[in-house]
Amino acid sequence: EQNTARLNVLRNIAKTDADVTAAEAAREAATKPLYKAAENTMVSGDAKLAQLFERPSMKSALDRAEKIAQEEGTSIKLQTGAKIYSGRDLHYIKLGLDDLLDDPASSIGKFEKKAIMDTRKQLGDWLAKKIPEYGKARELFAQMSKPITQMEIGKALLNKLEPALTQGDMPVRMRPAAFADALRKGDDFVKQITGFNGATLQNTLSPE
Repeated sequence: EQNTARLNVLRNIAKTDADVTAAEAAREAATKPLYKAAENTMVSGDAKLAQLFERPSMKSALDRAEKIAQEEGTSIKLQTGAKIYSGRDLHYIKLGLDDLLDDPASSIGKFEKKAIMDTRKQLGDWLAKKIPEYGKARELFAQMSKPITQMEIGKALLNKLEPALTQGDMPVRMRPAAFADALRKGDDFVKQITGFNGATLQNTLSPE
């Protein structure tokens, strides 16, 4: 009974694949119009943006942004030092930074990664200030991502603790020591899932 109780706790957090899909669809439906409006907005460059473009990560992100656009069957028209930029092109740069940080083959050290994450944050903050719709989209995306992240954490713990041959309604063998150990190491799961070194179980999961 205790094994079943522990298992049900994790299943209640992980939910189902259908729940995750529904939450992701709802997030896209809510944020897509805002991102679309932001993409169509033209903004003037300034000293802050010019400073960001001088950083090595931004130059690498530009190359990646162009490849992402080409893979989607489109292109970007972005030149550093220009007076006017489209929200669309700048968003592609942000996606390029995302890919740079997520690329396991990039051999980025932890200090460099931290610096690139700061660059990405500064670019996002700049965009949010210049394009209000972009700021609203980011805020809403983060808000609606939290329950999705919680489900992913539950799924990761569930996969670690629930033996493959006992999944479903089969008898469960989950040792309390293994359960407790997984929770103690839960912060590692959160860091892996969110990509944020400051993430913990406590500040990612809700109290309930």
